[in-house]
Amino acid sequence: MMCFSKLERDHVYVLWFQVVVNALIQAIPAIFNVLLVCLVFWLIFSIMGVNLFGGRFSSCRDEAGELVSFNIVTSKNECEVLSTLYNFTWFTPKVNFDNCLIAYLSLFQVVSADKIRLYDRSLELLQALRC
Repeated sequence: MMCFSKLERDHVYVLWFQVVVNALIQAIPAIFNVLLVCLVFWLIFSIMGVNLFGGRFSSCRDEAGELVSFNIVTSKNECEVLSTLYNFTWFTPKVNFDNCLIAYLSLFQVVSADKIRLYDRSLELLQALRC
């Protein structure tokens, strides 16, 4: 009699598991609809980021990797001209908004990044954008 009740209890668990799995399978189309709406919004924000920030995160660096002042070098052409004299390089970070795909990935990294690293990087970018 003890074994029979255990089998019956296991059968109830299996039925409950089937109900949960069926509910999850039936929810898949709705989940994809929500995912599609989210992806479209991210695409809109990445396009806006390309329009607002395209090419602005690049900066001129010296041989030590330090940021060269905007008073000394104001453009990529000046940095390339001075690269022979002072060993300057034009640096573009991985997180940028130069094209839509990289902007999409940059948005994902900004949302999911460690907040301390994001704060440090944003201070560096603000210094690079300062006129």
